[in-house]
Amino acid sequence: FRPEFLNRLDEMIVFRQLTKLEVKEIADIMLQEVFTRLKLKEINLQVTEKFKERVVDEGYDRAWTV
Repeated sequence: FRPEFLNRLDEMIVFRQLTKLEVKEIADIMLQEVFTRLKLKEINLQVTEKFKERVVDEGYDRAWTV
C-alpha cells in the first residue's frame, strides 16, 4: 500500500471467524427483515427450522467467514 494510505490508518482490528451458530443468528435476523417487508405487502411467509439449517449448511464456508 502507498504510504499516504497507511498513514491514515489509526489501528488494526483483528476479527475471528464466525461460527455456524453465529451465521444462523445472522440468517434469522435477515429473514425477519424479509418477513417484515413481505408483511407490508400482505404476504405471509413461513420457513421451517430445517430450511434455515439447510441454508446455513449450504452457505457456510469457514474459508470465507471473517
